Amino acid sequence: NLMQISEITNESLIKIIKKSNSYSIDGFYIADSLGSLYAHQVTTIVHTLKKYSKVKIGIHAHNNKLMALANSLQAVSCGVEYVDSTIKGMGRGCGNAQTEYLYIEKNKLNKKKCFSDPVKNLSVLINREFNELNLKYKWNDNLYYYLSGEYKIHPSYVQEILKNNN
Repeated sequence: NLMQISEITNESLIKIIKKSNSYSIDGFYIADSLGSLYAHQVTTIVHTLKKYSKVKIGIHAHNNKLMALANSLQAVSCGVEYVDSTIKGMGRGCGNAQTEYLYIEKNKLNKKKCFSDPVKNLSVLINREFNELNLKYKWNDNLYYYLSGEYKIHPSYVQEILKNNN
């Protein structure tokens, strides 16, 4: 699991991949920990991984700049096999790619009906459980998290800012 992938140069990524090839691993995960990647960067990273690595690839996208869904879908279109997501984007700070949206987009790609029983069930679960959790723990997008993605500031710092009433 290579965190803060946005901060790693392509040359360093190639070195890391080559080194990882000497170990017995099942997969290589990239994490956009700062939520600052754009789709074209995801494409470059995944193509580099596909070229030099022989294992399955996954992505964990944070939603600081509201691009977790788009970046996850871009990674899938480039051949990523694993995509992390959480219901309603639940996660630290601004959260992650949202399971319900990924499910709908995946079905559209496969030319299936978008509003199926699993989506209905997710909707019931979200309304019954996750909306209240979201209000309590406040994972969602806001200007501070967006700026943290823009300026590559760790989300823990933003959490401290948000706790401060001054």
